[in-house]
Amino acid sequence: GWLGREVRANPLVVAAAGIAALILFDAARPFYLVSSMNALWDNVKHSNVVPFRPGGADIRDQLAIPFGSHEPTPLAAPDRTPDYWGSQAERFVLYLMLLGLLLWGRHRGDRLRVLPVWGAVLVAAEVIQLGIVGGRADLTHLLVGALGIPLALAGTSALARHPRAALRTFWALSLAYILITDLRPYTFAEAKPIAPEMFIPLIHHYRDIDVMQLWNILEAMLVYLPFAAAAYALDPAHRLPWARVRWPSATRTLLACAVVALMTEGAQLWIVGRTPGLEDVLYALCGAYLGVSLTRLFLYAYDAKASRSSGRPSIFSPRTSRQRKSADART
Repeated sequence: GWLGREVRANPLVVAAAGIAALILFDAARPFYLVSSMNALWDNVKHSNVVPFRPGGADIRDQLAIPFGSHEPTPLAAPDRTPDYWGSQAERFVLYLMLLGLLLWGRHRGDRLRVLPVWGAVLVAAEVIQLGIVGGRADLTHLLVGALGIPLALAGTSALARHPRAALRTFWALSLAYILITDLRPYTFAEAKPIAPEMFIPLIHHYRDIDVMQLWNILEAMLVYLPFAAAAYALDPAHRLPWARVRWPSATRTLLACAVVALMTEGAQLWIVGRTPGLEDVLYALCGAYLGVSLTRLFLYAYDAKASRSSGRPSIFSPRTSRQRKSADART
């Protein structure tokens, strides 16, 4: 069916699903829906229709046009802080990875059909924000995503015959996304004193937990899912022989994710407004294990389908003891 074709074209479809979920969940924060048409209209009226301008101003002010009794108010100059450019780079890398994964493994005629699907995810994220309290659509997000279309098309075409190089490229992009996300707002100061609370997992959730805290936990897991999926696919241990197959070890992938998480959490000692914690490393490991498990499931499911069509053994259809003995006798 459709899922089998997608897995055959790209076993990292689980990474694409994780990235799409990350985009949509981020748009739905803080998960409080508007309760009236007036609130919905306020979100629409204050959406950002001028790219790379600070959001929150009235659309009539942004376009500098009079309408009825409304006279446009001059907008203040936008403040281009490192955190602002970091948020744009974060979206650019995230949208680029999603488009690259959707394009990978497709013929030239099918590649243009992917763009509406990719664009629908981006538009859905902006529409979701209109229904969230305090949310607003931002044309800048769509423009930032569109800037990556030529790069994704050229990159997937150039790497079509080099799957290992393509996986390394995706792995590097997912690593860049982790660093951009975990090192914001890029304002450094003297190192914070190391407190025992930093080493006690879940200490911030003992008293109370709300929807935003649950989102932060889920986000910390989803951030590492594409990275772990790519790292596991790059690991030669996952390549399945057609003989007796054992579940490969994911130790190296989980260790790589743990090292990256420890480095970013350690760097937060010098970042203003960020507090390192061992719990974030645990969340990263949970997300990494989820990415490895889902990727392994897709790889083995594809292996099982191939074995049924070819009559060869796989993890889901192993050889019987008589078949193994006959194979050993022939060798």
